[in-house]
Amino acid sequence: MAIEIKQQLRLSQQLVMTPQLQQAIKLLQLSRLELADVVTQELQENPVLEVSEELDEDLPREVQADSQEAEAPVAQSEAVVDEVSEHREASDAEKARLEAEKIAAAEALAAEKAAAEAAEAAAAQAAEQTAE
Repeated sequence: MAIEIKQQLRLSQQLVMTPQLQQAIKLLQLSRLELADVVTQELQENPVLEVSEELDEDLPREVQADSQEAEAPVAQSEAVVDEVSEHREASDAEKARLEAEKIAAAEALAAEKAAAEAAEAAAAQAAEQTAE
């Protein structure tokens, strides 16, 4: 009868997606406007939540403005709609400007290419004339 002693060490690592982690990932993916909407909606749906004004002194002005907007959901919603509209208009204008720059650059490139081809043709013609 042999007595045998064994010792094993097993190490494993596991990632657990807790509800808090899932919420954090979801919130981090939102833009500033979408986050303001989510916060406003949560404030309206959950009566336990309230806007804290104690920390307003430590927050940047932009965040302070957002927290003040959350106190008036209707006004905040209208402001968000206006801001999104302005952002879209600015974005459309920026896209149009970039497209115009792209077209201008393509036209300039085509003009340079045509000028280079014309210069090559003139050089070739001059070489032919000097050869004769």
